[in-house]
Parts: sequence; C-alpha cells; structure tokens
Amino acid sequence: MDEINEISVVEAQQKEQNSMVNLTDMDLIVKQGEMAEKAIKALNKVMAASIRITTEEDWVLISGKPYLQESGTSKIGALFGLSQEVKSVDAVKDSEGYTTFTARVRVWNNQRSVEAEGSRSSKEDFFSKGKSIDEIELGDVRRGAITNALNIAIKRMIPGTRGITVDTLSNAGLNLNKIKGFSFKTKAVQQATTNNEEGLHCDKCGKKVNETVANFSKKKYGNIYCMDCQKDLNKSEKATEEFEDPFI
Repeated sequence: MDEINEISVVEAQQKEQNSMVNLTDMDLIVKQGEMAEKAIKALNKVMAASIRITTEEDWVLISGKPYLQESGTSKIGALFGLSQEVKSVDAVKDSEGYTTFTARVRVWNNQRSVEAEGSRSSKEDFFSKGKSIDEIELGDVRRGAITNALNIAIKRMIPGTRGITVDTLSNAGLNLNKIKGFSFKTKAVQQATTNNEEGLHCDKCGKKVNETVANFSKKKYGNIYCMDCQKDLNKSEKATEEFEDPFI
C-alpha cells in the first residue's frame, strides 16, 4: 500500500514539473511575441524617420516603385550616423556598345560595417529611352550604380528602410505628383492615353492625373483615380474595417 502511495506521489510530482515546463515555454512564447511587436514598432519608426528627412526631389518613381536617389541616401545615412565609402566602380561595354557600371561601396558606423555591390546599365529604358547610344549620359548611369549599391548597403544596415512603397511615401506626407516618375505604361493606361488626346483623368472626379498616379491607381484600384480620390477611398476602406462585425 505504501509502495502504491509512493508511486502516486512521484506521478503527481512529474505532472507538476511538466506543467511548469509548459508554463515556462508559454511564457517564452509570450515574451518573444512582445519582443516581435516592439521590433515591428521600432522598424516602423525607423521607416517613418527615414522618409520624413527626405523630400519629393530625393525620390524617383520607376515603374511605379519608389527609388531613393543619391541625395536621399546621404540624408538617411547622416540621420543614423552612417559613414559611406565608394570602394570601386567598374565599367564594361557590351557588343552593342552599351555600358554597365558596377559599384562597390562600404557603409559603416561604430558598431558594424556592410559592403554591397550595385549595377546599372546604359541599356536600361530609364537612361536610353528615346536616345541613341551616343546621347546617353554615362555619368548618370555611373551615379545610378553607386546609388544602387548605397541603397542596398543602407537597407542592410537599417532594415526599417526596406519595403517602402508609394503608399508609404503618400502616408508620410510626400506628394506623388511632385516626384519625378519614369513608368512603363500598363496596357490600360496606354489605351486611355491613346483614346484621350487631352491626357489622363480621374474616373471619379475628372481631375487630370499624370502617368505615375494613373499606373499606381490602375494597379491598386482597377480604375484611374487622382490622389484626393484615392485618399477618400482609403478612408472609406479603413472605416469599413473598423466597423466590420468580427463575428460575421
């Protein structure tokens, strides 16, 4: 009888220990979740600070995606105390006569250092559209390669600068209409331009819009809306999300 009681006591102790282990595991998961939430908030603050220090002139839209120019990378680097160094820039000409520049840079602070490589080619539409090979400004292509490499290095040093979209810029207060845009026309926008000699207009209010805004709107909403109408739509969608019944 005593032996049975001893076995019962041991089993009870084992159950209690297992319960404590499970509780410890759960506490760890909760703590990791809290740390992840803090990390997300910190990254969002970094992203917001990075954008706030820039202006519309520091960005260019290529195919509807924001691309930070050299002036912008310098501002963000200075904001976070980063030093920058261009280690080398190599140029290679292909059989057609186009030149590809490859830049290698180093970005560092007092804690760590990152090296990155970036390339741009004079064959890219951004540099060559509507120009002969002789008319292409190779200095712009070279600077583009350096900027590309610096962007990569800074994004590795400061993760909060990744994933910036036109929505992010707009929400930060930058006016997309003031940002230089180089966009490859979508078929819908190309057709609208062809059918409308006076240019592109908002499908809702009729206000004239540029190709960058039209491309972005067409991709996101399926129609061409001006920035004001897009903001109204975003507010409407947000209001719907806030009052939506979670149990339906």
